[in-house]
This record gives sequence, C-alpha cells and structure tokens, in this order.
Amino acid sequence: MKKGLIALWVASILLVFAKMCLNSEVLPTLMVFLWSAVMSVYLMIKNGLPSKKGMIISAVLTGLVLFSALTAHKNSTIGTILFTSTTLLSSLAVISVSEKNEEIKLLRAADIKNVLLSLLIGAAVAVPLILINTYFMSKSGTIAPSFGIDKIVMAIHPGIAEEMAFRAVFMAFCIYIADGKMTKGRTVTMYIMMTIPHGLWHGNMGFFSCLMAAVIFGIPFALLQRKRDLTSAMFSHFLVDAVRFILFGG
Repeated sequence: MKKGLIALWVASILLVFAKMCLNSEVLPTLMVFLWSAVMSVYLMIKNGLPSKKGMIISAVLTGLVLFSALTAHKNSTIGTILFTSTTLLSSLAVISVSEKNEEIKLLRAADIKNVLLSLLIGAAVAVPLILINTYFMSKSGTIAPSFGIDKIVMAIHPGIAEEMAFRAVFMAFCIYIADGKMTKGRTVTMYIMMTIPHGLWHGNMGFFSCLMAAVIFGIPFALLQRKRDLTSAMFSHFLVDAVRFILFGG
C-alpha cells in the first residue's frame, strides 16, 4: 500500500515539474498517457482480464473512441493511437477491478430506470460546467455556433477516453492498493489523483490554467464516478465537450 501511494505521489511531482519547469507541451501529455498505461497493466497483472462480458464492454468503448478519434484527429495518427490504446488498456483494467470490488461501478444498475437516472444526473452536473466553460472560452475566442454530427462524434472520445484513462484507472488503482481500507488520507489522495493529472495533461494551457480546470471540472466528474457511476461521468463530460465543439469548433 505504502509503495503504491509513494509511486503515485512521485509520478505526480514529476508531472507538476514537467508542466511548470520544462518548456514542453508534449512531455506532460505523454507522461499522463504512460502513467495510465503502466497502472492499467499493473492492475491487469494483479487482477487478470475481466470476464467475457467485461471484455465486450471494453471493446465497444474502445471502438467508439477509435471512431471518434479518427474524426477529431484526422491528421494525427499518434493522437488516435494514444487515445485508443489507453482506452483499451484502462477499460480492461477498470472493469476487471470493478468485477471484484463493488466500490467501482461502470453502471449502477442495468435496468432502464437507473440508466436514465445516471444520464439525467450527468446532464444536471454538465449544465453549470457548460456555462462556466462557455464564459471562459468566450473571453478568449468568438462564439460561432456551428452544429454538425461531426461535432457530436468528436465529443465521444474525450467523454469516454479521458474519463476512463485519466480518471477511472486512478480510482481503480487507489481502491485496489487500499485493499478495502479507504481511510480519509487515502480517499483524499484518490481524489487528487482523479483530478490533477487529467488537468495537467492539457499541453496547450499554462500550469495555473490547467490547475484551475482540474479543480473546476475534475472534481465534479470524479464525484460522479465515485458517488454514482462511470456512465454518468462519461455522459456529463461528453455533453460539456459537445457544446464546446458546437460553439467554438473542434
């Protein structure tokens, strides 16, 4: 447990250092992708692969991300490969842990009522985030609404990939190494790991802008994952980005 926590904090310090001190937009991004992949592989080594059903769910999520990434990263093969591969690894790892630990829920329950409730809760959380995002982006850019199916498709990959690879896998790792003993300190560590790395991976933003984004947007999505389920967080994230793409372009 202690070694796992130390590893998390060392990786976080290195990420903060890379973001603040190095004149590189690419390195922090690659660090988070690598960090996610390493944790995913570790969890699968310890837990094994998920059930056949879990593997099908992982394949569907990865397929959606690939389809969306091909739309969003038309001229970036590397971007498509990174998002798709980390989604595959992290979804397999997270689902594997969730099948053995009830603290992680991909979906609270598979009945229509609970699915709709998760989507409704995700939408409710998305509304204030959309307003905040629109306000800040309108200060640095002009709102030029342009609706298109491609904008909706583009929002799929951040909604799924970022929530799974940059947030859920951190939650799964923290819960796994806690071995059922989630103290207040471990819970705080988990929420920090579910918010800060995702915020700092955005290579085109300065350190403090990333930190602010991590707090404003990361905490609500992290709480949705922890208190409700991953589906509500992914849908909420999808809505925030879909509106952003429609109003400001991809």
